[in-house]
Amino acid sequence: IQGMSPNELNQMAAMMGLSPDQLRTTAQMLGQIPPEQLQQYMMQAMQGGGPGGLGAMMGGGGGGQQVLRLTEEEMAAVDRLTE
Repeated sequence: IQGMSPNELNQMAAMMGLSPDQLRTTAQMLGQIPPEQLQQYMMQAMQGGGPGGLGAMMGGGGGGQQVLRLTEEEMAAVDRLTE
């Protein structure tokens, strides 16, 4: 996130339905998760989620299941954030 231009940050935030500040906060939260745990959450999300998935960990939880579908380019951006 820190290496992104303001335009790239705004575009990525818009694709994810977030404000740039929300995207920064989310990236900080993801950076604090142990890599193995993050990988497990991402696998659950890719398989349709489940109880205790990434959404629940990030304060979601109620209101039914939500699925975020990422393109290869977006997933690569997420991968870069978690490195």
